[in-house]
Amino acid sequence: MRRKSNSEVLIWTAGLLGAAIILVLSGCSGTTSAASAPQMTPPEVKVARVEQRDVPIQREWVGTLAGMVNAAIKAQVTGYLLTQDYTEGS
Repeated sequence: MRRKSNSEVLIWTAGLLGAAIILVLSGCSGTTSAASAPQMTPPEVKVARVEQRDVPIQREWVGTLAGMVNAAIKAQVTGYLLTQDYTEGS
């Protein structure tokens, strides 16, 4: 693999720098694209009158909860449980 000479590196650097300057200057043109774009109509907004009324403090909903970290509980040994030598819930 041949090594590039300093003049080749200088030419490539100057070319890339020139391309970057052209891109930057093309983005800084004096005309604005908003002037040439058609005027947009304002969006339709629904409005409701404020009224005082009683609202329920609580409601019942059906839902499913998922924790941030869910653990899979699996047996670490094979076999069957013959006796349950503990108090449930303790």
